[in-house]
Amino acid sequence: MDERRARIHEDLRDAIEGELLFEPLERSAYSVDGSLYEIDPLGVIAPCCEQDVVNTVRYASENKIPVTARGSGSGRAGGALGAGLIVDFSRSFRRVIAIEPDRVVVQPGVVLDELNARLAPSGRRIGPDPSGSNVRTLGGMVAVDAAGPSSLRYGTTGDHVDRLRVVYSGGETADLGRTPWPAFDDEPKDFTGVAVRKLGALVRRNLDVLVRKAPSCPRNRAGYALAKAASGMGIHLPRLIVGSEGTLALVTEITLRTVPIPRAHASVLLPFARIADAAAAVSGCLEGSPAACELHDWRAIRLAREVSPQFREWITDAAESVLILLFEGDDPDEVLARARKTANHVARSGHLVSDPVITPRRADCDRMLALPRAIEPLLMRMKGRARPISFIDDIAVPPEHLAEMVQRLQNIMKVYDVSWTLGAHAGHGHLHPRPFLDTSEPSDVAKLEPIATDVYSAALELGGTVSGEAACGLARTQFLRHQFGDLFPVFREVKDAFDPENILNPGKVIGDDPHLMLKDLRRYPSKEVPPVQIAEGSGEMAVVEPATAPGISTAFLLPVLRWGEQSLIETASACNGCGACRTQEPDLRMCPTFR
Repeated sequence: MDERRARIHEDLRDAIEGELLFEPLERSAYSVDGSLYEIDPLGVIAPCCEQDVVNTVRYASENKIPVTARGSGSGRAGGALGAGLIVDFSRSFRRVIAIEPDRVVVQPGVVLDELNARLAPSGRRIGPDPSGSNVRTLGGMVAVDAAGPSSLRYGTTGDHVDRLRVVYSGGETADLGRTPWPAFDDEPKDFTGVAVRKLGALVRRNLDVLVRKAPSCPRNRAGYALAKAASGMGIHLPRLIVGSEGTLALVTEITLRTVPIPRAHASVLLPFARIADAAAAVSGCLEGSPAACELHDWRAIRLAREVSPQFREWITDAAESVLILLFEGDDPDEVLARARKTANHVARSGHLVSDPVITPRRADCDRMLALPRAIEPLLMRMKGRARPISFIDDIAVPPEHLAEMVQRLQNIMKVYDVSWTLGAHAGHGHLHPRPFLDTSEPSDVAKLEPIATDVYSAALELGGTVSGEAACGLARTQFLRHQFGDLFPVFREVKDAFDPENILNPGKVIGDDPHLMLKDLRRYPSKEVPPVQIAEGSGEMAVVEPATAPGISTAFLLPVLRWGEQSLIETASACNGCGACRTQEPDLRMCPTFR
């Protein structure tokens, strides 16, 4: 390691009980996440206790070193990347502290599926169900206010968080809950008191702009949730911290409410001839109060039919788009009746290309809702170097404008002559468009910002937001000033109230770089790889010398593998950052892309 890293490592060695990861190979996994970006951190701290977090933050504050919290690293906006110190909560902060009748207390590194497995015997679960739940940590869910398909019924993570224990930017700790506004002559007793007084003045001065600039769509993750957290009586500080991407405080303990596991389920699959017809049908579907309403385009359903005989049975060849609805409740007859009524209502429109598929079987319901997870590896392994890129995949609009937004997306992609794929949490107008681009090609990189600008402008014109439930990170922060206008300086004051030295995940949510999304893009090796002498045999490790390597005399180990039509680099680039390689599920033993 270099001199600066060696000095920091030496300074922290006696102050941290957990792991210090400062060598190049140790840092490399933390230089990337599920996004387009790559930033080599100074070092990584894997704390084993809260005091480790406190000592790290105090040291960083004293030395003006940025600190970025990280969970599973599966985010697609670059929110968990930083050039300073990375604090990895996923290694040791994995304890379920308490399970109560209607709530649970956990550390931020606890994985959602593992927690739900612990809760299942008591008939409870966590309401939000974001993608990647087999590796998604609760701390990551808090950081981005994660939601998922079932948010029509259960809302977002912030709707379920009661309390948070945090470490502030100066190393102070606090237990946060609902806090009343202080009286005029009350003297703040601690950092929380100072911050609350600043926030109270901020809300009083800017109440009008907070209301006026709120997006009209049901989902908005952009900016800070000051309007949701504040009331006439006080402020719910955990609700403000949720969704702040680690820019206001580091979370070390989470208390959140659980929900009963529904006794009955029914799913409906509706096949449409056109994606515009599917989008237009969403408003009618919502009248049946589904827990989830998902939209998938022709590319997704083609791949689903390839990967699963069940989907081949459910989806006719004529379908170009599908809506998948989930209904939940405690009465099986009532749930099935709502599913049938909704399916019949949509069928009468005449836009379906075959009969609806209705199933009350829980296994079939789970399979339908898991369609994105089933097809993701296939999307990333398609021929060619272009991949479905995540950089505009978090827009949301009011559901009544969903069809118009889909049409605008189609027009924008035609202008830039790119193929694309689309999925959506259609019930709350949350779309995931992903253009197929090769980010090792300068001509494709040149399209990123113009496409994003046009797509976000279209969403904002329809009362939407640039970020519905994921993160602003490196991909979207530059567009928040355009979305919020005169509310943006208010968000900056929120940041200053909690992090005056700007060391907590700087540049995310609040940033001044007008072209941030083009900085720190992931680096790709040259397509021209020097030839090497391949030893005979297959599946063995062979010691070879580079065929053309002047000045290099040492041999290296080369795995002799059969890459098929794709090169090693193309195969490696098929990684979509889903984080499945982190799972501890016994039926998943290696990376799906590698497998």
